[in-house]
Amino acid sequence: MKLRTYDGVVVADLVGTTVVKRVKEKIHMLRTPPSWSFDKKIIDEAYANGATDIRIETTDTDKVYKSSIKNFIDKAITVDRGFGRQVALLIENWTTTTPEGQQMSLFKLEETA
Repeated sequence: MKLRTYDGVVVADLVGTTVVKRVKEKIHMLRTPPSWSFDKKIIDEAYANGATDIRIETTDTDKVYKSSIKNFIDKAITVDRGFGRQVALLIENWTTTTPEGQQMSLFKLEETA
């Protein structure tokens, strides 16, 4: 299922129960505060259609950011920067991995099992 912004632009897909968004981190990640955001409409629509997880795949850094949709809804902040109402989850609330299967941390790189 294609997930569209308020103005109809496809920005993510609902694959099974996971929202999947592919973006360039250096362009699309919010810098202040550091976070990933979605139109509120997208989160509401995905949740209404059975989404349980969110996965952001970055095409420039090869990082993968993951969150449960419940975590996203519970901890999201509202932002409006002139492109419609969005909800954003701070970077610290995402699980981040690299393609090599390593857990990313703000302070050090740790191996995951």
